Amino acid sequence: MIIEFSVENERSIRDKMTLSFQASAISDMSYAGVTVVGHRKLLNAMAIYGPNSSGKSNFLSAFAKMRRIVRHSVRMNASDELPFDPFLLSVNSKEYTTFEVEFVLDSKVYKYGFSFSRTKIIEEHLSLKMPTRSLKMLFKRTDTGVELDKSGAFSEANSVQITQLNPNRLYLSLVGQLGGQIANEVLNWFEKSIIITSGVRDTPSSEYTKNLILKDAAKKNDIVALMKHLQLGVDDLSAEKIQINEADLDGLPNELKNLVLGSSSIKIKSMHNMYNESGEKEGKMEFDFFSRESQGTQKIFNLSGPILRILECGGILCVDELDAQIHPLLVAELVRIFNEPNQNKRGAQLIFTTQNSSILSAKVMRRDQFRFMEKNECDESRMFNLMDVQILSEDGSSHAPRKDSNWEKSYLEGRFGAIPDIIV
Repeated sequence: MIIEFSVENERSIRDKMTLSFQASAISDMSYAGVTVVGHRKLLNAMAIYGPNSSGKSNFLSAFAKMRRIVRHSVRMNASDELPFDPFLLSVNSKEYTTFEVEFVLDSKVYKYGFSFSRTKIIEEHLSLKMPTRSLKMLFKRTDTGVELDKSGAFSEANSVQITQLNPNRLYLSLVGQLGGQIANEVLNWFEKSIIITSGVRDTPSSEYTKNLILKDAAKKNDIVALMKHLQLGVDDLSAEKIQINEADLDGLPNELKNLVLGSSSIKIKSMHNMYNESGEKEGKMEFDFFSRESQGTQKIFNLSGPILRILECGGILCVDELDAQIHPLLVAELVRIFNEPNQNKRGAQLIFTTQNSSILSAKVMRRDQFRFMEKNECDESRMFNLMDVQILSEDGSSHAPRKDSNWEKSYLEGRFGAIPDIIV
């Protein structure tokens, strides 16, 4: 589980911004929505609100970029550039971007981060906290070299020569490539425990779900059960691998046809009940899923594979614009699945951006599960916690939003901030 993620100097984010999953000492939702890990209580869901262009997507894309750099570092050539995309609206621009994540894995706490420019890794560090012990720095890399923990806790790196390390490559990646156990634990966490997708452009998630249905009957049944639970009218699903022929590409330019002709794709069919005049079920009707089902049903289908995978492994699912094309009540139900301990037994976490104000409800989420983003007068994104908002009362006093107050109404009235500033 993630404890916190920080980013600095990435796109609209100039100064260090941290998203913490440490639960507050509140009794919202009868203490649901949290997983206890050691002495920590970590949140299972996090919603990020804010007007368009406030930086919500930039924050999730920063987490995606950190994961991408870690996963691809092993393949970096010395001449390859790093994806450096700093804040550009300051005359005193910073020379590097920084990412850092702290997470729990098998009761151990890791803190890993690095800073980078377009051409090199500026700094990199990894710390480990074992149960009942304090946080120990395993290695720290700077321009002058790599300093290892003197107690030998990271002895797997003793044989690694710094001359083997290109300036644009992560030290963690090199140690992992050479067989380091701790390094590979961290690398595998980035590889297997995180899924990041878009609620608008979700082709990778769609392909993942299609393959699950094609190859795993048990997972297919779980996906059908989820769609039935959400009352989408789908009684069953089937998958078939087909070859793409010229008839399927009618209307495309020849150069595009030549790229995909002869390749294969997965065709999904949905089964619906048929009914007689008395309203009784009588037979089945098979539909081509992606030509007959609604956009919202297709969206839930695309997300269902990643959702089930993350719930199974206790990982992290990040969805930009979760509410796109989905009814507000279904969005709330997807969030509830992550917040309900009986359904989320492995401590999975959902991070999502949304414009759907109806989720701002004590029936759906805890107060400490809401973050808001807006830009300041210098066009810098800033994030704040609902728990830190102070609402002004009629008598001039101020207070944090109460558990029994109407959070949605207060937000839409502008009492929290992070809404469009429209001049009428």
